[in-house]
Amino acid sequence: MFSGAYYLHLGAGHLPNLCTMVWAPLIFLAVDGIREGHSRKWIFLGLFAVSMQVLAGHPQYVYFTAIMVVIYAVLNLKGTPNKWRFLAWTSFCYLGASILTAAQLWTGIEAYSECSRNVSLGIKTAASFSFPPENIITLIIPWFFGNLSTAPYWGDYFLWEVSLFIGITSFLLAFYGLGGPNPQKRRWAFTMVVLAFVFSLGANTPVYDFFYKFIPGFNGLRGICKFDIFVTLFLSLLTAYGMDRLLHEGKSSRQLVFSTLGIAMFLIVLGIAINVSAENGVNGIWGAFVAILHKQRSAMENFNLLTAGLCASNGLFKAGFVALILAILFYLTQKRRIFIYGIVLISVFELLLLFTALADQGRAGLPET
Repeated sequence: MFSGAYYLHLGAGHLPNLCTMVWAPLIFLAVDGIREGHSRKWIFLGLFAVSMQVLAGHPQYVYFTAIMVVIYAVLNLKGTPNKWRFLAWTSFCYLGASILTAAQLWTGIEAYSECSRNVSLGIKTAASFSFPPENIITLIIPWFFGNLSTAPYWGDYFLWEVSLFIGITSFLLAFYGLGGPNPQKRRWAFTMVVLAFVFSLGANTPVYDFFYKFIPGFNGLRGICKFDIFVTLFLSLLTAYGMDRLLHEGKSSRQLVFSTLGIAMFLIVLGIAINVSAENGVNGIWGAFVAILHKQRSAMENFNLLTAGLCASNGLFKAGFVALILAILFYLTQKRRIFIYGIVLISVFELLLLFTALADQGRAGLPET
């Protein structure tokens, strides 16, 4: 809930987005429950969660969630004893919800059929707000392209639409979770991360033409970057699994310690390089990097090369500092198990103080939406 894909919508005032996204985890939990036992409580929970998501008021997130649920259910057919029963009850959650929410859902569809939204968009318009590939760096450095206050955001589109921030702590734990035993517990999480990210990239991938032509509704929607909330959701699942692995094993591996230390050194050195380069203006490496991205943008209002460079380097320093503390904590877990809980505190510190607190400071500078 404190990730970039969710929290930043608060400042933008996107209440329907927030109220609709929040039901997605419960829907996937219900799908897991139906797969494991087909008990009525999971079916009714799924029915309830889908109904509440429909009533929350943002149909695009409902549609995107349904697409990911279909993919998730198909992937989880492997190892499911009664496959057709699992698919039938999962489908029932959506069919039943369409009846329970008929007063809003079907009148909304009727209104949609009579308004200007019921037209096919040109592929260029539909592809707008595709997730910019360079913004993947926001996974660990939320303010690399600006902090919404002292350094205005200069990346593509709006930051609250194209931020993946979960923190370097969560990011490292997610990858640690990938290497753990019992891969069935991961529930195809990494595959879902990759697929959701490919969807969110939109026109930045060669498969978008297929989405546009053959997936119903895609030729009438823009903002495909909204799939980034599912990237965050399944990365969070992997993060939890990484922490579960740490608790189960009682200590971290030496490989994790040295990998984290290497990442910390790389981020700090890169931050120093950008800091020095930014002071050299357009002739430095930072200036060349910005120039490459600038060609893809129609304008970068209020942009200052030095301010942007200092903001990016500051973000790298903070991420590197957190990674350095993590490396120390990972090492200490080999001595005493209690230091594992210090990793949880670092994650909370990173999300609440290094991200949301600064995001709140920047709200005053956001345009009204």
